[in-house]
Amino acid sequence: MANKKPFRLTQKTTVIQARQHLADNAVKGVICPCCDRPVKINTLTLNATNAICLMVLYHASKKSHDYFHITDLESKSHLMAIKMNGGGDFSRMRHWGLIEEMPKGEGRTSGFWRITERGKEFCENKLSVLKSIVMVNSTLGGLVGDPVKIEDLVGGSDGYKKMMKDTTITKRQKIHA
Repeated sequence: MANKKPFRLTQKTTVIQARQHLADNAVKGVICPCCDRPVKINTLTLNATNAICLMVLYHASKKSHDYFHITDLESKSHLMAIKMNGGGDFSRMRHWGLIEEMPKGEGRTSGFWRITERGKEFCENKLSVLKSIVMVNSTLGGLVGDPVKIEDLVGGSDGYKKMMKDTTITKRQKIHA
């Protein structure tokens, strides 16, 4: 943990002091003075790469509402060349309810995603979402920040118009049912 000077609880330490220590250090990472467990707060923000990945999934879902594996989608975006073989951009968007992961079941499910109705509305620029989320120990703590539309993330109206063109090809038409 980043906080090198340990906080020592004494009989005179108040709950307010312990909470304040936790609040002052949780972004850096700290051991909770009350339970001795690590506490870490991260803020994640939607960005252009997230928006492009979502738009690729949006265009793929026009042909099929199946789950798509991230390695089976390729982007031809004019805005930025991205290689979508890392799941971070996809797993991040689930916290906004824009995509959903394939439920656990028989066979491989990791890396398979499907756009939600909320995600479609966001891609169609009909929905705003709060730009950032707060994660506490890898658990969603809440949404924060200003409302943002997808066109705000992809370079305004011109960038959005380019992204609304079908920017996706799939290696296989039907990837996973």
